[in-house]
Amino acid sequence: DLCDFENGDICGYKKARGSWIKRRATYIENLTGLSADRSTRTKWGSYIYVDTQTDNVQKSPELVSPVFPATSGRCLQFFYHVKHPVQGTAALDVYLRDEEKHSYLLGRFSGMDGQSWLMAQAMLISSTPYQIVFDAEYKTSIVSLDDIKITNTMCANAYDCDFEYGLCSWRTDLDDAGNLDWQVKSGYLPEGEKGPHKDVTLNTQYGRYILLQGVDPAKPGDTAVLTSQEMNMGSCLIFYYSMMADGTGSLSVNLTTPGEDSVPQTLWSRSGGQGDFPVWRQARVDIPVKRTLKDSLKDFQLHLIGTVGTRIGADIAVDEISVHYNPCSDGWLNRFLVCSAKRILLCRSPKYNHRE
Repeated sequence: DLCDFENGDICGYKKARGSWIKRRATYIENLTGLSADRSTRTKWGSYIYVDTQTDNVQKSPELVSPVFPATSGRCLQFFYHVKHPVQGTAALDVYLRDEEKHSYLLGRFSGMDGQSWLMAQAMLISSTPYQIVFDAEYKTSIVSLDDIKITNTMCANAYDCDFEYGLCSWRTDLDDAGNLDWQVKSGYLPEGEKGPHKDVTLNTQYGRYILLQGVDPAKPGDTAVLTSQEMNMGSCLIFYYSMMADGTGSLSVNLTTPGEDSVPQTLWSRSGGQGDFPVWRQARVDIPVKRTLKDSLKDFQLHLIGTVGTRIGADIAVDEISVHYNPCSDGWLNRFLVCSAKRILLCRSPKYNHRE
């Protein structure tokens, strides 16, 4: 069940309160701050939005889905954007409403400045038929929605990414002309390009990963930054990386919190050659953030930063990012990583089992 708002209707969703409007991106860019929709990624694509700052209804505008059958576990996925979010204040609440009109909060979303769509997801469990309610907070900001989807399976972690289909919920600084960008590549590289011959996920030359290539026009000191969405839970970041053995570049993980006064905190860093290239090595990074229900909106972001060294041509690759709620030292997490069916190829191949 996917609603991308590209057809004439709005997929059976009803505007219970407020003026939710479907328009093409090109006509509302100045209003919403988005130059393209999420589905087609063009200015001619459509999405739905509401301006809660000027809406005449004296309650939070609601967008209500059609009725879905009872379920023991499905996944709601959608993309949203908030223009001029208010720090520490949710701009969008999402509820599950059962047939008895009881509402259960699925998530609160505050967004962040920029022109990027953010991905969100929530688990759906209901013993009765239900509806999904998107509730934009009254008098806060302009909220946009696109690509609302309900899958037949339970949710995977929203912050995990194997790069087989792009950057997932992570983003790179495509709008910053002064920075390099991580590029999604596969082991099947054009002649003259360097990088791992196989990815981690599929262990084949056709599997994908992200690569920072230290070649012209890259200069020593140039950086490429991969940034997570804002998250409010997570104790352990795990990813795989590969760095050219005779390279002089560096790879680090920083943590920031919302606010202009936030000072980046370096959680992990490696520089220079890291063993035989292109062997994949596993990094486990503890996330030193404590969260309670009371301050759950005080989110944080993670940044993977690759820096070009003095030796031009030294490449850095990253694959299989995952964020876990258990600490990195947790015994259950160790067993999960070893026994997971997704990682069975890694278990069979000793060269992929190096941990730090």
